[in-house]
Amino acid sequence: MHRSLRNLLLGLLLALAPFEGHSFSLLGPWATWQAGGLEYHWGGDIGGPMNINEGYRWSVPVVTYAYDATFLKYYGADGVAAIEAAVKVFNDLPDADQMSSDLSEFALQQYRFHPTANALNLIDIKTETMGFLLEQFYGAAAAERFTFTLRSQITDPAGAPFQHFTTVQRNFDPITWNPSAYVNNTLYTYDIEQVTTTPSWQTIISAADTLAPELTTLIGFSRTDGPFGLRGELKLLGSGGYFTGLTRDDAGLVRFNLRKSNLNIETLFADVVGGSQTSVSTGGSGSSPWSLVTSITNAGTLSFLTNTTAIVRTALRPGVGKIKFVRVNFDSLIGTTLNPYAINWQDRYVTNSSLKTQTVSRLVTQPDLIFTAGDLGVGPIIGVPGWEEHSGSGAWVNNSALNTDGGFGEHDGPGVTAGNHELSFGNFIRYYLNPAPFGGGVGQQDATVGFSIGYFDGSTNTPIVFPTGSSILSIEKLALGGN
Repeated sequence: MHRSLRNLLLGLLLALAPFEGHSFSLLGPWATWQAGGLEYHWGGDIGGPMNINEGYRWSVPVVTYAYDATFLKYYGADGVAAIEAAVKVFNDLPDADQMSSDLSEFALQQYRFHPTANALNLIDIKTETMGFLLEQFYGAAAAERFTFTLRSQITDPAGAPFQHFTTVQRNFDPITWNPSAYVNNTLYTYDIEQVTTTPSWQTIISAADTLAPELTTLIGFSRTDGPFGLRGELKLLGSGGYFTGLTRDDAGLVRFNLRKSNLNIETLFADVVGGSQTSVSTGGSGSSPWSLVTSITNAGTLSFLTNTTAIVRTALRPGVGKIKFVRVNFDSLIGTTLNPYAINWQDRYVTNSSLKTQTVSRLVTQPDLIFTAGDLGVGPIIGVPGWEEHSGSGAWVNNSALNTDGGFGEHDGPGVTAGNHELSFGNFIRYYLNPAPFGGGVGQQDATVGFSIGYFDGSTNTPIVFPTGSSILSIEKLALGGN
């Protein structure tokens, strides 16, 4: 963008914008136009920003999750504690319709900095997990990144170097639902630049006020690999940063997608049946902190009483209001077979302008979400070990055909974030970067210590660096009944 045009836009935004501004961005599988030489498909992206009526969300009030043997053996009890702390942040959220109108109960800033963790080059596993949950189950895209985003780039018919760009906003105010250039009261502007790697054109997002924070949202901090100004890149990539919870605009996304007045035509998951299923168990009860959250135990026997009542599968449905994350365990603490788990709830749907309910149930034989660990390979440029890998949006279901009578396929949603989800963390322990000698050849070089995955917060506790041997030993003892 020409500098004078950028300054004119900035002046208009400052003059017309209200004193306080907010926005969120909706995530979905990439639209057909979010390709080519534009700013999408960066490393780590699983989709692109959706329009206001095209968001994706989890459509069941419960998410089951589990840790497999690879995670438990490497990250141990401390790793489990970190994930459980992340899950608790979401389980403690109020129902979407019980949040205040201005969301003032949520802070504008939740980012904190831990000097010791920074000195140790630690990435916080809890913060990354929180961002993953917000992305995968609530359908959140990085809010700051999509305040301004490219819709098209066309070379002038008269020939290069003249280019024509269309820039759109994919951020929406949580109260008015209008496009907004603010996120958590930070006003953003942009430049359009050409880069030598794919994508070839991009909007460079930056805060209009150089004293304002460049990134504020949990989803922006933890899930963005896209183009920001220099300050944003440093904050995003730096070690020692962590979040204590959701910011106001993170919560705005949750409220918008899960509120009961957000009505979309949705189809129940294939494993949902009518009536209720009762889990019946006999035998002893577990006592470790990694036992099943229900009375079903490894020592017990299971039977299921199923009522296959006919149900309405495809209907106009409101948001579920609140998502509860429920932990389930494999039949052995470090095994691979899940104890079946029954979930019953009252499904709500609208017919003939009236809200109806029906009793439905899922018999979970595989967790909706699983945490794993492994060797995730290395980066293509300097060989840095991969430290996090997660499921994409390939299994998400686009319900646009259900929600329109039109035949042009002009909608990219709404939809549901269906499928089995996985979050895997690297098990590389510690690594060192050794650059080649200046001028070529081989020889001993000064090594730079790489980052590690850790767990830290605002307490006086010493940061945990994974793996922790004592933590792993405790898991192994629990797997053998405490012996």
